[in-house]
Amino acid sequence: PNPFKDQFNIKSKDAKTVELYDLSGKLVLNANIEGGSVNAAKLPNGIYIVKIIMKDQSFVTKKIIKQ
Repeated sequence: PNPFKDQFNIKSKDAKTVELYDLSGKLVLNANIEGGSVNAAKLPNGIYIVKIIMKDQSFVTKKIIKQ
């Protein structure tokens, strides 16, 4: 879901890791994707850029909102 509360889901089976950046470009979370979900409960509410890194090292970026 977007916005999300504590965790968000990644539906791609090719996704390997995820990086979350705040709007200033600072990396605030780097995690392996386990079971298709990412726990971001410790982050403050706000807007983030999520970078989903695939197994072939390609990546996708999306804007996501934590509330």
